[in-house]
Amino acid sequence: VNEFQEVGALMLAYYKEKLDQSFNNDVVRKAVPKIGQLFNVAFVVVVLRLVLPRLLAIESMNDLEENLGFFGIPSRAELAEYASQVTSLPLPVKLAGFVGIFVVEKLFCLTEFLPVGIVLPTLSPVLFGGVAQGVAVSMFSSTAGATANFVLSKQFLGEKIKGFSAFGGTPVGDTAWYNAVDRNFEREGFKTALMLRLAPILPIPVDAHWYLCGATSLTLGEFVLAQLVGSFKASFIDAYFGSLLMAEFISGQDLGLPSQTKWVVCVEVVAIILTSVLVTNAATTTLDNLLQEEGWDRSTAMGNFTTGIGSKLAGTDPVGEEYDPRQ
Repeated sequence: VNEFQEVGALMLAYYKEKLDQSFNNDVVRKAVPKIGQLFNVAFVVVVLRLVLPRLLAIESMNDLEENLGFFGIPSRAELAEYASQVTSLPLPVKLAGFVGIFVVEKLFCLTEFLPVGIVLPTLSPVLFGGVAQGVAVSMFSSTAGATANFVLSKQFLGEKIKGFSAFGGTPVGDTAWYNAVDRNFEREGFKTALMLRLAPILPIPVDAHWYLCGATSLTLGEFVLAQLVGSFKASFIDAYFGSLLMAEFISGQDLGLPSQTKWVVCVEVVAIILTSVLVTNAATTTLDNLLQEEGWDRSTAMGNFTTGIGSKLAGTDPVGEEYDPRQ
């Protein structure tokens, strides 16, 4: 048994040393943002390679439906089933239900686990009478949900959030990333909040970002405005594709299908993918620069975090003055 333990300890020590060498290397750290950008470019190339041949083969609404499913958009049959259950409800009931579901999703940090953020905006043109109305309601609902987290944190949970410590680590309020974000909120509240909405890159769940914002110096007005602006892109994409799939449920809207579907959808899909990637890249780069100005480097922090994990696995303490577990 002792021999197996010694072998295991040696293996852990070996991999810890490899992690140290890799992530403490300045070249590797500087390359981390570029690697992320290259990944996004590769993603665009792969998606376009898979999607464009399918889009060029579109000849009918059924073909369109199959290809939109590639992006996770619900099928027309699924949307029709959802819509048939709620279209007859009074407008106040639909609004209250729509907003309420978003609020519950944000409060319990369910965005990563439930497709609410896609299904509801996709249905919104049918439920509220058009793409513009659907986008407006989706933006308002998403903002309302995030604002509920913000207000709850600002009024009641702020100190508890700052004092929270995961697995006995450094409290959130003492971490380098929290203090860098807070100082940026003091200096450029709206800009930082908007970038965080477009690129939630902090080491916490997406909806937990809005709780965190409430535990900082960010004002309610800046937060709400940033959420509204930041939610437009996703709300518009989902609502427009939803309108294509559910055109027969929207009165007075002529989409010109199927004669224009092939080329219009090709152009739109390419534009959407490129725009989404460019916006996300720009937001991530801007936010990284803002945080670096206040002393938190995401690539460096990732190296320190990985080094810390290797040290714990090997049963040793991090070596070197550069390691700071608060990052």
